[in-house]
Amino acid sequence: MLKPFDLQALSIFLCIKVALVTDPADAAGEFVSIGEGLDYLTVVTEKNGKYIRTVTLPDDHARELYMASMGVEDSGKAFATYQTYAWSLPMAYTEELTAKPKEQAELDALDGKTVGQLLEERVFRIYEIGGGENLPTTVTLSCGLFNYDFETDASFEQYREDEGWERMEEMKVKGGRLSGFSGLATNPDYLADGTYKPQVVPHVTAEEAAAADRVPPADEYTVKAWPLTAESYAELLNNTEDRYGQVYMIKGVVHQVLSQSPLRIIINSGEDGKSQPVVVEYPAHSSFSPEEGVCYRIYADVTSSCYILPVLTARYSFTGPAADPADEPASLSEAAFIVPNVIPAKSIEDFLGEWHYFRVVNEDGSEVNREEILAEGIADDHAEFIITEDEIELYAASLDGSKSVKYEFVPDDGSLRILNGSDELPVLHLADNGMLILFVPAYGLSSGSTTAYLVRVEP
Repeated sequence: MLKPFDLQALSIFLCIKVALVTDPADAAGEFVSIGEGLDYLTVVTEKNGKYIRTVTLPDDHARELYMASMGVEDSGKAFATYQTYAWSLPMAYTEELTAKPKEQAELDALDGKTVGQLLEERVFRIYEIGGGENLPTTVTLSCGLFNYDFETDASFEQYREDEGWERMEEMKVKGGRLSGFSGLATNPDYLADGTYKPQVVPHVTAEEAAAADRVPPADEYTVKAWPLTAESYAELLNNTEDRYGQVYMIKGVVHQVLSQSPLRIIINSGEDGKSQPVVVEYPAHSSFSPEEGVCYRIYADVTSSCYILPVLTARYSFTGPAADPADEPASLSEAAFIVPNVIPAKSIEDFLGEWHYFRVVNEDGSEVNREEILAEGIADDHAEFIITEDEIELYAASLDGSKSVKYEFVPDDGSLRILNGSDELPVLHLADNGMLILFVPAYGLSSGSTTAYLVRVEP
């Protein structure tokens, strides 16, 4: 269960860091373990029998500082600079570990076994060996997310004199006790129950990727969205892989901008603006510029995960929450339109079909959307472009009937050139969201060139 980020949690977080660095005993008997690196910073604590892991995700600047600290002459100072900045970042999420340590009775039952026997059973792994003058050798063994200390029947002086791994394996253990967290507990690739689940980018073929990027118009895409309620959020956390491709409507506040290329942000989607974090990623061609602390309404589909957090790829974004769900369709014409990328078509077949104008952008920056085109009587329900294997039928409601023009397919860039007799030919390109992009050069009395975005008319 994810916990919301708040100022009190941050204060506790920083106090834990200070306690660990200054004097571990100041943690009042509680176990504390810290992990830090390029991809995450974690704090794992124990209090009153509960084991809590807090995860912070480094942003672009933190990663730059981390990499800069590698290989420099004064790496300690450089790494301290990284730590100072990275630990000031907001926490991404907190979770309770459900894995439990061994009961004391289980540890007591191991008395008399040798270290070698415990290692052969592959239940424990050697973590470290310690001791001191006039003290027995202590062996720390790890099992899952926890460490256990075992006294042995050999003095530390004997162990040091033998200097042999074999001698250690012959030592008999006694007095086993829980001593803290293993290194696995601070690695979020290990789930709360101790299961190892490394981050894996889903494998998709080029065809699957192209299909996934062909996003329908906003009015079609958004009606498929599920609301991200507390119940559906919990279900998504537990079944992220089963929800790949599902569209969700995310309303929430930007908690952190993780990276710019690709643009990745953490959105707190809970009604309180502090809980239910998800990672939202934008396509490379997006011009969207989110601000931390600002509320957005985003339509996105599930594409992967970042540790336990679902990752959704944004397709349409709005500023601020909808005042009323019933008003949503009316607001779609004001969507932050994400300009698609041109991609080469494989053949003429990619263009065939019937197409509507979706948006027209003039060189001076003025735009006309579909609703305005219909309102002006420039178009109606008839397809404006009908592309067959021989020609393009052009239709405008304001003209008398349709006109046909020839075209040629250009294999070099996968485009269609419309052969209308002009010096500079209009060109049709395929877009990575499934649209067509029509580039029309300046002509006649026009003040400049025009770019039109067309959507396929579904049968």
